[in-house]
Amino acid sequence: MRDVVAVIDTGNLKFNFLSIRNKVGPASKVMAVVKADSYGHNINYTVPALCSLQNPPDYFGVALADEGAEVRSVLRGLGSEFHYIPVLVFEPLSESNIDTITENDLCATVFAPEHLELLHKYPKNVKAHVKCDTGMGRLGINFKNAPDFINLVMLIKNVILQGIYTHFATSDAKEKSFADLQLKRFKEIVNALKTAGIDYGLAHCANSGAIFDMPDSYMDMVRPGISLYGYKPSLEVRGELPLKPVMSIRGKVASVRKAHKGESVGYGQLYFPQEGETIFSVGMGYADGYLRRMTNFGECLWNGKKCKLVGRVSMDRITFSGGNESVKTGDEVILLGMEGDWRFDGWDFAKLMGTIPYEVTCGISKRVPRVKY
Repeated sequence: MRDVVAVIDTGNLKFNFLSIRNKVGPASKVMAVVKADSYGHNINYTVPALCSLQNPPDYFGVALADEGAEVRSVLRGLGSEFHYIPVLVFEPLSESNIDTITENDLCATVFAPEHLELLHKYPKNVKAHVKCDTGMGRLGINFKNAPDFINLVMLIKNVILQGIYTHFATSDAKEKSFADLQLKRFKEIVNALKTAGIDYGLAHCANSGAIFDMPDSYMDMVRPGISLYGYKPSLEVRGELPLKPVMSIRGKVASVRKAHKGESVGYGQLYFPQEGETIFSVGMGYADGYLRRMTNFGECLWNGKKCKLVGRVSMDRITFSGGNESVKTGDEVILLGMEGDWRFDGWDFAKLMGTIPYEVTCGISKRVPRVKY
């Protein structure tokens, strides 16, 4: 195994899930969103950990049908009591994914006339949720046409309608007027269906931002994504929700040298150490998700002390200044995480890279082994 690993703390994952359950209350089910290999955390660790809870997720959510097949395989390996947990695929239904969806007992997302045509001719039963576009502007039947479309779905004999949903564009923003408008539109769809006596299954719309700030959006089910892995969706959300980061990155010092005055470190000669300064390297680089823009800005923790990243981030390696300390080859360093008063988590990482924690954890490449804690 490599000297750099991503440690997945399943205890923190379960803490976050229970924190979310506690916030939304018993009236709302919880869909654990595990797309993109659980935001880079490894479904082989996250799904079993969540299923070990006394009250496990009511649903799992994935982006792709192939991801859903992987989740279903994990669930089947956990025992018969977990075979029933529904898995919703967010990508649109298509000729290329419908067999994967039915063969793995997944729930399809439908919202377009071509989906109706496909369902009419498909010989097997298909479980489905209808996605409604209330303002996100990507996928979904327009909210004005949603009740009529859902009624058409109900008329297809081999379709088992299990839910309807929408997705917020600005629930993680400080200003919530557009999110409130989206919620209003979605509730109008729900009320129209109730008035018509249509059993639409579960109505769900609350993502992580809405879980923090929009309790009126909880409805029948909520869909935590990044919050499940320990992070707020933005720094603008106001609500309180205790969370603990699930991923940390730990490595070992690969090499150590004492620099001489006038020498430089790394590509481009971007750092010139002092005489006798300790320079040490760690085997992680931009091919592993430690982006090049972290050059001369990152940090790590060695022996309880913060060490600054110096020189350019290369494909496979980064270098740090240990000052006058006696760093040794094989010493442990923490590149992402927290210990004592030191914290360099996904938000700290994201600020330096000009991104968000979602991209930080998803971007840690498969070259970095995941190990369960």
